[in-house]
Amino acid sequence: MAPRLAGFTGPVVVAADVPEGLIALPGFQEADGRPWSVQVRYRDPGDARRRVVVRTTRGALDWTPVIGTVENVYTVMANCEARPVEPVLEHATLVEVDDAGAVPGVRIDCRDGDCAVAFDWQGQHVYVVGVRELVDGLRLRSGAVADFEAYDAAHLARYGPGAQ
Repeated sequence: MAPRLAGFTGPVVVAADVPEGLIALPGFQEADGRPWSVQVRYRDPGDARRRVVVRTTRGALDWTPVIGTVENVYTVMANCEARPVEPVLEHATLVEVDDAGAVPGVRIDCRDGDCAVAFDWQGQHVYVVGVRELVDGLRLRSGAVADFEAYDAAHLARYGPGAQ
């Protein structure tokens, strides 16, 4: 992940601490061959529904993308299998980011005990989607290469080399 983070223009958001009992599974996405988003899925190894996803997507683009869709909180919710309650209500919220303070955002309640939060932070778009209790208890902060190295090391220690 280190070279990919270096190519990502701007900071990324991660959980200040991996929630107890969960593992961190980082991912990276490109669009048009350029860094588009960095995502960490924190999930329970024994229960895939008990999860929270923190996704940072590029806010300012230095190219005209040819991707087919525009990413927003609803597309991230769909990718995380979080379905909004009907009628959809967006609530204003404040999100605490350790190194930034309170950041204004929007919160959407979902079915099956999920919720989604979206906010803009330091020029990036950030989405947090998952089980309500995990989202509500999650502290956020700026991520660094060391965080992703720690995620990889923890995964390697738990599952061994070559595990996905």
